[in-house]
Amino acid sequence: MGVDHSRCRQYAGENGYAKVRLENGDRQFIMSNRGGIVNEHPLDLKPEDISYIREFSLVHTSNNGHFDSQLKKVRETGIPVSYDFSGHWNEEYYLKEIAPVVDYAFFSCGEIDEETAKAACKRFVSEGCKIAVATMGKRGSLAFDGKKYYRQIPKPVDAIDTLGAGDSFTTAFLLSLLDGEKIETAMEKGAEFAAKTCMVRGAFGYGVPFEDPEPGDCL
Repeated sequence: MGVDHSRCRQYAGENGYAKVRLENGDRQFIMSNRGGIVNEHPLDLKPEDISYIREFSLVHTSNNGHFDSQLKKVRETGIPVSYDFSGHWNEEYYLKEIAPVVDYAFFSCGEIDEETAKAACKRFVSEGCKIAVATMGKRGSLAFDGKKYYRQIPKPVDAIDTLGAGDSFTTAFLLSLLDGEKIETAMEKGAEFAAKTCMVRGAFGYGVPFEDPEPGDCL
């Protein structure tokens, strides 16, 4: 697919994986091995890695990336950093240690009310993020840039698999911002791409049985 993997590290051990079940098109995580071998060998950026990173427009990672200790090194390059906090939007470690060294914060707020999501966005920006985005599942998304809240409703589709919808939103949102477009446009494009993702089966290993599978199960 043309993805450069020349700087990837390889170690003997288990790849990261997760088990996912589909319930009426909505993905539900059952378990994961928390990244597998990367737990024992987290990435430690060398000078040549930093030079490589400088070739790009943005660095993206997450709370599952085992990359937190390297964020300050990346920050020093001047390259913007985006971070997916998943459901850890209310944990002090991420607010105090990670929010100040990232530019774009994304977190999942599907189970909380909109006012709480607004407060979370505001808190992240107050700690140092430029833009904080809360994805709220079927309720859409919410963003805050320190001055204004932006609201985006989802694009209605007959979803067959919601796995990866949030990541798709993040991707399109960031690409739009990097193209110099406004937040409103970025959110619109994020919603459009997320909707398209819901129309394809998103997990690797679809159809592989595990734990008394039911129709629609996947790994």
